[in-house]
Amino acid sequence: MKKRLKIIKEAIEKNKKEHQFKYDKDNRLIINMEIQNDDNFLDEFSRTDYPIISTQIAEYIEKVTTALKPTEKYTLRIHSDCIDENEKMIYTKAIKNYYMDKYIVDNRKLKNDRKISAFLGLIGILILIFVIILEYQENSVLWMRVFDIVAWVFIWEAVDIMAFKCKELRINQLKYLNLIDMNIEYI
Repeated sequence: MKKRLKIIKEAIEKNKKEHQFKYDKDNRLIINMEIQNDDNFLDEFSRTDYPIISTQIAEYIEKVTTALKPTEKYTLRIHSDCIDENEKMIYTKAIKNYYMDKYIVDNRKLKNDRKISAFLGLIGILILIFVIILEYQENSVLWMRVFDIVAWVFIWEAVDIMAFKCKELRINQLKYLNLIDMNIEYI
């Protein structure tokens, strides 16, 4: 087991050395992207007044940033000869729109998950109160145990949503905010 962990740590260190990230003057991590043909830069269904990048462009950006800290600030350098000045403004807006939409979706999920977590926790507590009342009335021990288990299932689900799922959504939101805030340079 220790040997396997050592091998994994060595592989991670080797990967870090091979993929040395460079930072700009503002201490933002530089993401380089080369565009030889910009026909598929925008999503084919995006509106003219609200452009959105294609999933292929988004997947590339997200793949490059996946292993990085969510607090990392970015500069996207797009190397291309085929993008004119008008397209630069549209593409910059499209990138920001795409990640703003993702942020909004995660924000809705986070609010919804918090409500569900509070509701499940409340149900679990109410069932536990019901179990305590049943204990004083000396009803069937079997039913008290069944309700006790049901109460703890509701409480655990509430804790699971709040502690794990909401944390993941908050981390994603932080990453999306940094992608919205990233500098975009055309070279």
